[in-house]
Amino acid sequence: LAVGGKPAETNAYGMGSHDNVISQFELERRLYATENAFDPPGSVVMIQCAGSREEPNNYCSRICCAKALSNALILKKQRPDIKIWVFYRDIMTYGDLEKIYTEARAAGVFFIPFDPEQKPSVTVENGTVVVCGRDPVMGEDIRLTPDLVALSTGLIPSSVDDLAAVFGIRVTLDGFIHEADSKWRPMDTGREGIFVAGLCRAPANAREAMAEGEAAAYRAWRILGRTRIGDQRHSARVRHAICSQCELCIEICPYEARYIDLREKKVMVDAAACQGCGACAAVCPNSASVLTDFEDSGIMDAIEAAL
Repeated sequence: LAVGGKPAETNAYGMGSHDNVISQFELERRLYATENAFDPPGSVVMIQCAGSREEPNNYCSRICCAKALSNALILKKQRPDIKIWVFYRDIMTYGDLEKIYTEARAAGVFFIPFDPEQKPSVTVENGTVVVCGRDPVMGEDIRLTPDLVALSTGLIPSSVDDLAAVFGIRVTLDGFIHEADSKWRPMDTGREGIFVAGLCRAPANAREAMAEGEAAAYRAWRILGRTRIGDQRHSARVRHAICSQCELCIEICPYEARYIDLREKKVMVDAAACQGCGACAAVCPNSASVLTDFEDSGIMDAIEAAL
C-alpha cells in the first residue's frame, strides 16, 4: 500500500488572507518554475509548524524544516542581500540534513525560536503584511513587514479508512497506516502479505519514501518465494482446560487472529495471522492464553536462574 499524502491545509497565521502569505510548497514551486521566473523579494519571513504539532495534526511532518532551509538557501543564492527570518519551535534537520541548517546560518538567515504559548502573529495593515513576535534570546518584541511570508504547513496522509477496512489493518489516530513494529518491521502492517510504504505510513521525504518502497518489495519477495505461509515461531495458543471463554483475548487481538469455534465451542488461534505480540497472554485472567516458548513457568525459571 502506497497511497501517498498531500500538503495540509490551514488558516493559521493568516493563510489565504493575503497574496503574500503562502505555503513553503508554493514557494518551492515558484522557485523551480521554468516559466514566469520568480523574482526574489527583498525580505521573507518563514514560520514553521503552521498548523502542525497541534490539533488537528499532532505530529511533526519531518520534511518542513529541511524544505524551508533549502528554499532559504536558494533565495540567498538568487539574491544575496535578501533578509530571511525563520520562526521555529524546533529545527528538525536530522542526519546529514544538519548541514543545510549550518549553511543557512552561515548565509545570514536569522533564526527566532518561539513557544506554542507565544506564537508569532501575522496581520494585514493597510495592505501590508505585518509579522509580530518575541525574540527570547534578545528579550524584546519584534515587528517585521516582510515582502513575503512562507508557512510550513506540513503533510497529511491520503484517506486510507476504506483500504484499512478491506484489508483488516489498523490506522493511527492521525490517519496513517499502523506498522507492525516501528523498529523491526516498519513496512509490515501486521497482516501477513500486506505492506506499506511512503506518506501513508508516516511523513517522509522522497529519498526515504523510495527506500521504504524497496524495503516493502523485498518483504513481499520473501513471501512470494514460498509455497505456503507458515506459522509464526512465537504464535499464541490456548490451554482449553482452563479457558473460561471470556473473549478478552479476542477483543484485544490487533491482528484478528483469535475467534470462537462455534462447533467446538472453543477459543481458537489462526496461527498464520498471529504475530506473537503477546497481548492475549497479557490480558488473560487465568493464563489460558500463552505464547510458545514464553509460558509462565519458563519465564519464572529464567528469572530465578538470573537471581
